[in-house]
Amino acid sequence: MEYELLYIVPGHYTEAELSSIIKQVETAIQKNGGTISQTENLGKKKLAYPIKRIHQGYYILHNLILEPAALDNLNVALKLIDEVTRHQITKKTTLAAPTKAPTKKNVPPIKTESKLTSPAEPSIQKSASSVETSTKSDKTDKKVSLDELDQKIDEILKKDIDY
Repeated sequence: MEYELLYIVPGHYTEAELSSIIKQVETAIQKNGGTISQTENLGKKKLAYPIKRIHQGYYILHNLILEPAALDNLNVALKLIDEVTRHQITKKTTLAAPTKAPTKKNVPPIKTESKLTSPAEPSIQKSASSVETSTKSDKTDKKVSLDELDQKIDEILKKDIDY
């Protein structure tokens, strides 16, 4: 299985010492039957909180292939390396391909025309247009305070309960 190993080496080591520590970790991985596919030095960063009076550390990331049965042995081996302050091994997951968002070509157009065309329904059309204009004017007439809004909501809820 593929795993990611992230570990922290204290920041007081030099670059030459850091490379020997990385080689130590790599040999521990290989002794446990793992192979390293990629190694990345994420740089020296300030820790979120001091660990063993250490305020800065080098973050090193390894992508490795290892049998699940060998994880416990690798954890023990990493704990025995004094230069590794903290380490974490996680299973590497692959992200699914993102789905395409619908485009104008894929989405059918929305019909906005009314089907009220019979001669008996003109009054309905007129009343519907008057409702639309009245709701627009109601929105722009005045601003309602929170107390008034609460009272209106209470009245509506009381009417719903009474039925």
